[in-house]
Amino acid sequence: MAVRLTRARTVALVAAVLVCAIAAWIWREPMAPVRAGMALQGWWIGLWEQRLVVGDHRWVYDEREAADPAAPTVVMVHGFTGSKENWYPLAERLGGTTGW
Repeated sequence: MAVRLTRARTVALVAAVLVCAIAAWIWREPMAPVRAGMALQGWWIGLWEQRLVVGDHRWVYDEREAADPAAPTVVMVHGFTGSKENWYPLAERLGGTTGW
């Protein structure tokens, strides 16, 4: 019985530490969970984030290699208040499950 109580306390302590760590992470960086979720969504559909600096401008974009080298290139541009993640649902539908 004592072993079960010790194990239960250990699990509870680990869970409490984990919850506190997540709370501190969110408090320090409120948008981090959203960015992590978007990165996971992009990874799930096979997109890879790329970064490029041209002059004073930083460009961040996602790309995926086509399964067929002869496939056309698709460029999707978001509006002023948008982000590349706005295109993830369409990119997933265009890519299907076997690539572009």
